[in-house]
Amino acid sequence: MFRPARTVSPSIDDFRLSGWKSAIGTDVSNEYFLRAYGLGVAGAEAMKRGEQPKARVLWLLADLCSLRLEPDHVNEPLASASTQTGEAFSLSELTESEQAFLEAICSEIDDALLRARVADALWLVGSPRNVENAVVAVNAYREASLAEQSWFIGNTQGCWRRGFRLALGIKAKTNGIREEMEAKLLTGARAQIESGNAGPSMVNTLLDFGLARNELPGIAESLVDRGLSLRLPTGRSNHHLTRVYLLSAKQCLQCLRNHERSADLDGLISDSFVEQAEACIAMPNGSHALAAAFYADAVKALIEMPKAFRESRGFGAKLKGLHWRQRELAMLSTGDFTSIHSETAPDADIKADLQADILGKELLDALSAFAGCWTPASKKVSEETVRRELKAGRFASLFAAVRLSEEGRVVANGPAADQDAESEEITSAIWNKMVQDRHYDMRFATLHCILPSLRMLLSEHLVCADDLSMIVGQSGVVPADRNFVVTKGLKAGFDGDFIVALHLLVPQLENLVRVHLQNAGAKTITTDSEGLQMESGLSSLVKFPEMLHAFGPDLTFELRAAFCDGFGPNLRNEVAHGLMHQGAMQSLESIYAWWLFFRLVFLGYYR
Repeated sequence: MFRPARTVSPSIDDFRLSGWKSAIGTDVSNEYFLRAYGLGVAGAEAMKRGEQPKARVLWLLADLCSLRLEPDHVNEPLASASTQTGEAFSLSELTESEQAFLEAICSEIDDALLRARVADALWLVGSPRNVENAVVAVNAYREASLAEQSWFIGNTQGCWRRGFRLALGIKAKTNGIREEMEAKLLTGARAQIESGNAGPSMVNTLLDFGLARNELPGIAESLVDRGLSLRLPTGRSNHHLTRVYLLSAKQCLQCLRNHERSADLDGLISDSFVEQAEACIAMPNGSHALAAAFYADAVKALIEMPKAFRESRGFGAKLKGLHWRQRELAMLSTGDFTSIHSETAPDADIKADLQADILGKELLDALSAFAGCWTPASKKVSEETVRRELKAGRFASLFAAVRLSEEGRVVANGPAADQDAESEEITSAIWNKMVQDRHYDMRFATLHCILPSLRMLLSEHLVCADDLSMIVGQSGVVPADRNFVVTKGLKAGFDGDFIVALHLLVPQLENLVRVHLQNAGAKTITTDSEGLQMESGLSSLVKFPEMLHAFGPDLTFELRAAFCDGFGPNLRNEVAHGLMHQGAMQSLESIYAWWLFFRLVFLGYYR
C-alpha cells in the first residue's frame, strides 16, 4: 500500500522532518508535474519505512501538486487530475483538519511554487475565504521563473497568469504588487524578444490583462524586427515562429487601433505562409497538399486585411496569383497523405515494443512513437480480406445486415452480398463488413496500443498547450484560423478529457476535410430548391471523388469508417445530433478518433 489512511493526522514537526525539499528536487524550474511525482515517490518510501505521518504529509503535498493549473478558469483554476496511483484528487476532498494543517505549514514553505499552490488551495476552499491566503499566493506566483524553458515547459506562464488574475480580484490588498509584477514581466518579455522565444507569449499575457499599454508601440516594433530576423535566406527559416512574433505585434497594434500598420503585418504574415509552402515543396519528401494548405492560409491572411488597405497596397493582383498557385499545387497533391504510415504494425509483444519506443525518449521522439503506435487501415487489404472470407462463406453478411444502437434504434442496414459477383465495384455487404472489421480493429488498437502508449508518454512528459500549438501551427494540415481550437481539443485528450476533445475535434475534422477538398477543386456548397446555399457535411464530403485525390484511399476509408458510417462508430453523426451518452464520449472509439486526429496533425508536422 502506497498511501497512509486519510485519518492519519501529521504534526508540523512531521512536516519539518518529512524531507519534502529533497523530494521536490533542487531545480527551481521543475513544474508541478515533476514535484507531484517526487513527493509521491518519497511518500511511498516513507510508507515502506512505516513512517505514516511523514508519508501523509508528502502525499498531501503530492496531491496538491498533481492538480492542473488552469489560470483562465474562473470557477476551477486548480482542476482535478490523476495521481501516480491512478486516483483523481480534487480540492473538494480536503478535510477541515487537512486545511488547518496546511494553514500551519504554509509560512514555513520556502519554495515559491509549492507555497503558491498551498496558499491558492487554501484561498479556494476557505469558508469564509481568507484574503491573506490570496496575497501569499500572488507574492509566491510572481517569483516563478521567466526563463524560456520554465515559461513553456515548467508552465510558469500559468503561474503568472494566475497571479495576475488573483491580484485583480483583490485589488485593495495588492496595490503596488500588481505594478511590480507588470514591470518584472515587461522586463522579462523584452529580454525574451531580444534572445529567446517566450517573448510573444509574455506580451500576450500583458495584453490579456490590459497591462503595459504605454509600452505597446515599442514592443510591437521589437516583435516585428525579431520575427523578420528569423526569415533566413538559407532555407533554415522558422516560418511558424516568424508568424508568432508578427501576430503578437499585430495584437499590440490592434489594441492601439493602428489599423494601417496592422495591415502591413497581414501582408508579411501572408508572405511567410508562401515561403513555407515553397520550402515544403523543395524538401526531399515535400508535400504538395501541405503546400496548398499554406497557400490557402496566405490567402486568408490577405483577406483579413481591410479592403481599403488591400487595394491601396496593390494586393488585389497578388491575391489572384495566390489563388492560382494554391489550385495548381492542389492538383499536384494526389497521394500526399497516403505516405503517412508507420513502418510496421506492432507485433505480438506489443507492450515491450511500446516501452522501447516511448520510455526514456525526448518529448518529440516520444510523441512520434505515440503517433505511430498503430497502423491505420489499408482499404485494399481490408477489401481483399473480406472478399476471401465471402468466397469461403465465413461471414454472416451473405444475408441482409442490420445494426442497432445501444438504445435499440436501427442505425444501419445493408443488403446481402452476391457471392458470385465478379464486378470490381464493392457491394454494400462487403463494404459493411469492412467497416465492421475496422470498428473491431479500432477497439483493439485503443485498448492494446493507444492507451498503454498514452500512459507511458504521460508518465515521463507533460504535454503542454504550447508544444501542441507549435505542432498544429507547423503541420500545415490544420487551417491557420483553427489552430487554437484544434490545440485545445488535442490538449483535452492528453488531459484525459475526451468529452471535450471529441466535441471540439469532430467539427474541426469536418472543416479540415472541407478545406482540403476545396483546395483540390471540389465544390462543397450545395443549393436547395429555394436557392439557399449550404455547406456539405462530413458524411457527404467523404464520398466526394476529390477525397481520393486529396487524402488517398486508405485515409478516406479510415475517416469514413470511424466518423460517417452506421456500421462503425459513426462519430460525426452521434456528436452532431447529441446522441452520445457520457460513457460513449469516453469510449475506446472516441479515444481512437482523438488519436487519429493527433496522428494526422503530428505526422504532417514531423515530415
